[in-house]
Amino acid sequence: MILIVPITLAICENLEISPVPLVLSEIFASNIGGAATLIGDPPNIIIGSAAHLSFMDFITNLAPFALILLILLPFFVGLFYKKEMTQNVKEAWERVEKFDEKKAIEDPVLLKKSLMVFLITISVFIFHHNLGLEAATVALAGATLLLLVSNIDPAETFLEVEWSTLFFFVGLFVVIAGVEKVGIIQWLSSKIIALTRGNLTLTSMVILWVSGITCSFINNISYTISMVPVIQNIGAATTFNLNPVWWALSLGACLGGNGTFIAAAANLVGVNILKRQGRIITFKDFFRIGLPIMLISIVLSSVYLFLRYLL
Repeated sequence: MILIVPITLAICENLEISPVPLVLSEIFASNIGGAATLIGDPPNIIIGSAAHLSFMDFITNLAPFALILLILLPFFVGLFYKKEMTQNVKEAWERVEKFDEKKAIEDPVLLKKSLMVFLITISVFIFHHNLGLEAATVALAGATLLLLVSNIDPAETFLEVEWSTLFFFVGLFVVIAGVEKVGIIQWLSSKIIALTRGNLTLTSMVILWVSGITCSFINNISYTISMVPVIQNIGAATTFNLNPVWWALSLGACLGGNGTFIAAAANLVGVNILKRQGRIITFKDFFRIGLPIMLISIVLSSVYLFLRYLL
């Protein structure tokens, strides 16, 4: 979002159209697309690590459904912003032809190096399970390689790292471990099993809907960290295949992020960049379009999970 939103604003300024519908579309697409891969959204990284799911597991199980939602997304957004998205195509195209995209590239050599490292990293991600490598190892190796070939001062790079965020999640993992140790996780797991009577379909649907609604109002990373041991305990107490439950958690956590602008990092980034440009999006404005899109996505997720894994 940090990269694409400023580009969108520049394009909209030249085309003399409102950037709000496009930026909101990018926010929603970011959360939907994030569900498609292991590295697309932080909840998936947490789930993949806990459930030992590979990059290709996410691609084969969630990417097709995420693609369907992305195809439908413009139609949903168009229902809310039909007037703003109406534009004279001929005039817009004439302005587009005047763009000089080469001027935007300040360091062509670094761009080529970055693209090469990116492609190598993605390639290793695809086969990381076969190579016996953790996703975190691949990510750190890619970052280290880019740091070495970019000739950028490492000290400057380390200053840009969100250390406070990293330590927050370190502390959160410690708290969750403590909660698990005193038996609260076990208690919650037993309540879910009692509610669903150990039925895989009901368990998956409960996890999906609770995750989607909850993650509309709280950070989906914190929620996922909390739910992982719960699902692991459910797996230990039952005999069914847990994979549909993991997919339900992933879809609920990622798609729930579209409910409000406080639910996911991409939302806050996009809204704050718009705010700096004088375009204010209130909680109510975002909620008006975000909640329906989230609910429709979760309904479609329910159908997808049921038809593919639970029928």
